[in-house]
Amino acid sequence: MIDGLIANVKSIFQSGPLNDLAVKIGEMMKNDTPDGEELGHVETTEDFRKLFEKHRHVNVKQRDSFLFALLVMADYVYSADQTADSAETKFIRKFLKENFGRFGEMQGMCIMHHLGEERKRLSKSNRMSYMHMVGEYGRQLTNIMTYAQRMQLLSFLVMIAKVSEGISEAESAALKDLSIYLKMRPEDLYSMLNMYDDSLSAAYKVLGTCEDASDKELQIAFEYMAEQYNPERMCILGEDLERMAQMKYVKILEARDRIWLSRGLVISADRLLE
Repeated sequence: MIDGLIANVKSIFQSGPLNDLAVKIGEMMKNDTPDGEELGHVETTEDFRKLFEKHRHVNVKQRDSFLFALLVMADYVYSADQTADSAETKFIRKFLKENFGRFGEMQGMCIMHHLGEERKRLSKSNRMSYMHMVGEYGRQLTNIMTYAQRMQLLSFLVMIAKVSEGISEAESAALKDLSIYLKMRPEDLYSMLNMYDDSLSAAYKVLGTCEDASDKELQIAFEYMAEQYNPERMCILGEDLERMAQMKYVKILEARDRIWLSRGLVISADRLLE
């Protein structure tokens, strides 16, 4: 199955830095493939049928490329302040297990280990070479991922940084780097950084606007954010990642409600997912 993930990543990227990294990680992981007893196995034809039915609408190649890209970027954020944080590790492991299954968890952590080894190797001579490499990955991702998918990717990276006691300056700088590499609007990163603050001032930031904005400007800002975070844009990657997108969508709705309530505005019937 590891070979399958790497093969899917290679077929998506075909050439360039992400393809080269996938090949290298694949070679590193050949001796790390967990055995059948550790992973368990699907026992009956009926189990295989159910598994297929569950994921028949999922583009497996895009899902695998999303996972691989997520891990590459997560390592960049994770290593930004050069301290080992067990909370971040546990968060990544939990996310992998919940969204990609038990095998995905083991596979993902194995990839993370080898990404760390590659980062250390490149950073020995010059850390800028590692930053340049990640920058090339980000630019390549913009060619195969929609903006909404990149929004979800970046929002997950923000969640990693928030797991420990606040976002450090180094992690903040790393997130800004990645938002630039992924060609994201600065307002969108700013929105993500404030998404879990329930204050009124944060609500404006979540919508990517300011307290001086007119009612019309606020409506336009809300419609933009609601469109980008619409969970249906993630359905091709699987129902679990679609649920993750829905959580963010709810945060957008909550921010809108706080602002509308404070201004005495009527909440229209545009709550698509309520």
